[in-house]
Amino acid sequence: GLDWTGLRPAGELVPVWLADAARLLPELLPQPPGRLEAAAYPAASAAEEARVWEGLSQLLQSLAQQGPVTLLLDDLHWADAATVGLVGYLARRAASPRLALLLTARPEPAEGALTRLLPALAHEGRLLRLRPAPLTRDDLRQVAGRLSAAQADAERLTVWLSENAEGNPYFLT
Repeated sequence: GLDWTGLRPAGELVPVWLADAARLLPELLPQPPGRLEAAAYPAASAAEEARVWEGLSQLLQSLAQQGPVTLLLDDLHWADAATVGLVGYLARRAASPRLALLLTARPEPAEGALTRLLPALAHEGRLLRLRPAPLTRDDLRQVAGRLSAAQADAERLTVWLSENAEGNPYFLT
């Protein structure tokens, strides 16, 4: 995992923002609190949620002053409404070109928070969509060749990958 103790915000990040960001990332604190049971975290109010979002935004912006920062959120199609809201907030607050959000998601479901957020961010010019092309049969043959010692096994694996992975590199793994 990432060594959060080595990351220190540049300049003067207001301690309250660091404390609010630490609600999501307790590793940020010099001495993280002991393990808390889920019951110790009551449902956050909208105001508390907004403070955590702003704390995380301030932290990322402060880190971006030191060097480029990329926040990767994978499988956003599984995210709940609060997480999608956070993504929208961060995308709209990322003022530095040194701060990038990299999101992965399957094509959007018919309804939901993500389905509403992505077109809004695209309309605002805050979203660049990349749709990777499926791997070709030659690509699959190269992968199979590296995974199989025998040529006959590599060819059988190529056929299986072609039929089952549909060119999706994630399914190959």
